[in-house]
Order: sequence, then C-alpha cells, then structure tokens
Amino acid sequence: MLRQFPDDPLAFARLPATMTALELPDDVWLDAFGRAFVTCYELAAAAKGKARWADKNPENVLNIRHWDRLLCGQMIFVFVVRHPLDTLASMAEARMDRALPVDTEGRARHIASYLRAGLDQVARAPRRSVIARFEALVSDPAAALTHLLAGLGEAFEPAMLGAVEGQQQDRIEDPKFSRFGAISNANIGRWRGDLALETLAETVPILQNVMDELAYKAD
Repeated sequence: MLRQFPDDPLAFARLPATMTALELPDDVWLDAFGRAFVTCYELAAAAKGKARWADKNPENVLNIRHWDRLLCGQMIFVFVVRHPLDTLASMAEARMDRALPVDTEGRARHIASYLRAGLDQVARAPRRSVIARFEALVSDPAAALTHLLAGLGEAFEPAMLGAVEGQQQDRIEDPKFSRFGAISNANIGRWRGDLALETLAETVPILQNVMDELAYKAD
C-alpha cells in the first residue's frame, strides 16, 4: 500500500485510495493490476526479441510478495542498497515532499521500512535474490556489474557502460546524471557532512537494525 500523506491535494487520485473506496482488499486489486502489468511487459519484451524484462521501482519492494506470487516464483529480486544515512541526505536534496515524508524521523522510518521489506525477501528466497551495493556500483561499475549479472545468469559486456564513455543511449536517467556526466562516487559518505548531529541522534536508532544487517556503520 502506498503511503498517504496529510494535506495531500492529490490524495483523491492515488490508486490505493481509489481501491480502498471500492472496498477492494490489497491482494485483490494488486493481483488484478499486476496481471495486466506483467502482460504488457511480456508483450513489450517479445516485440523486442528479449527473453526477460525488468521493472525498476523502489515501491515494488513493499509489494514484493505479491510480485513473487504473480510471477509464479520465477522472479529474480535485485536489491539495490545504499548506506541509509546517505539515502537520508539525498532525500533532503530531492525535494519530493509530495511523495516522501517531510520530517526527519518519518524519512528514517520510510527508509527502514523499504530496507526491511527487501531484507525479508532476500531471507525468504536467497537463491533468487541478488544484493547490489550502490557504493560498489559507482566505485567499480564493471566489477559490480559482473557480480550482479552472474547472479542473473548473464555475462557482463563493456557496452553496458557505454553511457560512462559518453555514448548516446535511449534511456531514462537520473536527472542528476547530467550534472556529473559520468558515474561518480562523490556522494559516498555524504551524510558525514550533510547531516547534523541532532539528525543523527534522532535517526540512527531507527535505522540501526537494518544498518547492522547490511554492515553499514554510523561512525
């Protein structure tokens, strides 16, 4: 269920709110929309001659059990993780107040809930889960992709990093990519300079459990 926020002028248009008004349980409407979503992706993949498709959406992790059921246990879960405190610092910069909590504690709990859902899925299906760390992806993309793709039964090809070499590609990218012009590791550890001591005192206890499981430190 996507989180609803107080004083949201678009609340009436949120799909979960609409389904709630229709008194449809989550598993019913998620399955109905999910089957149509999967069919569209399968048609698009077939049209391109592709053997598989992927969907990159952080909110998928909140409904991961539904996706696993819809895909009949054939889903491979790629869990991209980043130091939670760096994520917290990045959220402050993103200015997505309509989609994210506006208070620090709320943002920390938001991050923790996503990471917990992902960790639970990895525990349920370790053979169909691959953890990819942001820090590794931006520090040594070729090595990180080689490891990631091995978990998917695929081989790394240098052309996958064509964007780093300035090649034009048909893609939807992070808006910040144009600022850096290439994959950058400049934001690793940004929390040390961006987050005040008061913020750390408030948020680290909320994030501590998932940080421990992912071996991230707050020192």
